[in-house]
Amino acid sequence: MKAKGGRRIGIVAIAPVALLLLLILSATTAGATTVKVDPATQDVIPGDAFSVNVTVENVTYMAADQATLNFDPNAMSVTGVTEGDFLKSAGTTIGAGMEVIDNVNGSVTFFYALTTPGVGVTGSGTLATINFDTNPLAAAGVYSLNLTDVMLADGDGNVIAVDEISNGTVNIKAPALPAAVPVLSGIGLIALIGLLAVVLAISVSAIRRRRK
Repeated sequence: MKAKGGRRIGIVAIAPVALLLLLILSATTAGATTVKVDPATQDVIPGDAFSVNVTVENVTYMAADQATLNFDPNAMSVTGVTEGDFLKSAGTTIGAGMEVIDNVNGSVTFFYALTTPGVGVTGSGTLATINFDTNPLAAAGVYSLNLTDVMLADGDGNVIAVDEISNGTVNIKAPALPAAVPVLSGIGLIALIGLLAVVLAISVSAIRRRRK
């Protein structure tokens, strides 16, 4: 009886602990601060323009953000950067118009910060939108858009830990080939020539009648 009782106590004691660990793990995952490229992937053809957002998820009391997006300069180039609405929703920011675009080495860096101390935003939103042009001669393939130098700070100037960074890709696809032009067989070509000859003869005859 004691042995059976001991087993029952063990099961009862372990179950709440396992449940608590599961709840803690779920809460940690759900609240992880993430900076990512959105959309994660998209298809374009050479010569197309496209854009991506750099977004943040599950951040608390954020007052400044910074990131560098790296790309292949042989396949694409940045045409502009626009600050997202997330940070601006808490007040006036600095940094817009001072983004650094390097289309030679393939990188673009942005930094935005609220001007009022002790103010921050909480939740999820867009940090920046980056616009691209693809090279009309770009080879087909999957190209990476990788984030580096990602930094977030709160309204008191403290660094906010980023739990996860999610990069993106762009799939440059070869343009579709035009529909094949049907090739006439020998008999078909002869028939077409004969038809054109008849049409030409009728036209010449009509012109002669008009002159008379």
